[in-house]
Amino acid sequence: MTLLLLKSNESIVKMTQSIFEKQFIKDPKLEKDLDDRRKRLMLQDIYYNIDNLEAAILHDSEHIIVDYVNWLMGLLFYRMKHLGLDRIKTFMIDHYILLNEAVNSAMDEVYIEKAEKHINNAIEAIRHFELNNISYLDGIRLESQAKNYLEALLARDRQKASDIVITTLDNGATLEEVYVGLFRPVMHEVGNLWYKNIIAVDKEHYATAVTQGVMSQLYPRIFATPKNGRTMVSLCVGNELHEMGIRMLSDLFEIQGWDTIYLGASVPWESLISSLEEYNPDLITLSVTMPNYLSNCKETIDAIRKEKRFDHMKIAVGGKALDMGNNLREKWNVDVEATSYEELVAWTRIN
Repeated sequence: MTLLLLKSNESIVKMTQSIFEKQFIKDPKLEKDLDDRRKRLMLQDIYYNIDNLEAAILHDSEHIIVDYVNWLMGLLFYRMKHLGLDRIKTFMIDHYILLNEAVNSAMDEVYIEKAEKHINNAIEAIRHFELNNISYLDGIRLESQAKNYLEALLARDRQKASDIVITTLDNGATLEEVYVGLFRPVMHEVGNLWYKNIIAVDKEHYATAVTQGVMSQLYPRIFATPKNGRTMVSLCVGNELHEMGIRMLSDLFEIQGWDTIYLGASVPWESLISSLEEYNPDLITLSVTMPNYLSNCKETIDAIRKEKRFDHMKIAVGGKALDMGNNLREKWNVDVEATSYEELVAWTRIN
């Protein structure tokens, strides 16, 4: 029995609500510490925490829950600094204790044993959590251009952002250098600013949209690069919405001479099959950022492998969720699990 089965009859919603209510009984001060908006978000987070636990159990990966907890602890601190880190640690430990009690009352012994291991890992991660102040722009080769580009994005100046990129290219930077040394670190830094609660999600989305627009302006230059006769189909699996990374990867492979067909997110299985039949790619690249979509990724891989006509196509997987996955490359029928564009392109040169 798994928590996924509970979702079908809304028991998971009841479990979420029960944990939420018991948290306030266990810690009455939360009633005053959290405003109405934060209480709503807390209820939502409990659901996500259950989902993350399920992913860790399904894929037998302690990294999934530990990485998630470390990410969540920072997110909560930056949004509730008035409580202090120790206070946040206390109620998060209380939360996982309550989650463990809920699992014990609803699941079978095998599941309880697996869940308890991951919940204990989560609690230890909370106890040892420390804030790390990260900047993705300091010390990179295109540091001044990247910082000016970020400044233009945050000022909502699309023209200036575009001009900075074009000028950088005209001054001798290659397309690859602009993607890897400007777009990539700036997008990481935009996400970092949202994470630290310095900018709201609307600015994060705006920065992404503007960057996608600037990338489109570069397509005449990208498509002019000599072709090597190889083709790649790329997509995000399931309902994964974090598609910027795989889109940039597709453009970078186009710069390397590949013909790339980027399908985006939420691609129906029938449409993927149609694309593979039409384009006959040498490489299929699947991206997954959120751990709860790892199962969708494996299902997609298994379905492709069952089709003998696609046997000659190689499959690559990547994305943050795979970084947490305890060497899924060894468990899944894929040809390569890459942590970066550089790693994947190097692999394709010898395979």
